[in-house]
Amino acid sequence: MTYIIDEIGSNIKNLEFTIDYQTSLMVSVDSVISGLNKSDVESIYYGNKKFRFNELPKWKGFRFVNLETIVYESAKISGVLQEFNISTTKLIARVYKNQEGYYKLSESINNRLGSMNSETKVIDVIAIFEQVKYDGLSTEKWLLAEMKKTKDKLEEIKQNKKYKQ
Repeated sequence: MTYIIDEIGSNIKNLEFTIDYQTSLMVSVDSVISGLNKSDVESIYYGNKKFRFNELPKWKGFRFVNLETIVYESAKISGVLQEFNISTTKLIARVYKNQEGYYKLSESINNRLGSMNSETKVIDVIAIFEQVKYDGLSTEKWLLAEMKKTKDKLEEIKQNKKYKQ
């Protein structure tokens, strides 16, 4: 139980860092986008000079966090989860299932960015950043809140020794 709580705690810290970075990045992006006119956003991305996301002062990629699952996967394989009561097992499984959904979202956003080509317009790139801003950040903030609640609940369960069958 302790190792799972520690892994969730580590993931919380990494997610907090990512949220801070993404929020700061979106402020930079918004300031550049606000200076674009209609012809700028309709232009081909690789030919434009006004919006180059890789030249943003804070750009280091989207930096979606790779949330750890090593302890959880080990607990599943070794049968440790079978020793917990069903409500504790569900609580743990739910937080890792939510992490999986976040991973899929981040993967789809990164794939969109990676599939840019010579026909990609500035507006298409802006749409990717809008997805990060609205879908990505909101998912990260929701996941962070869920992980914190789960960690607190697991710590309470552990303290009260109410996790065994």
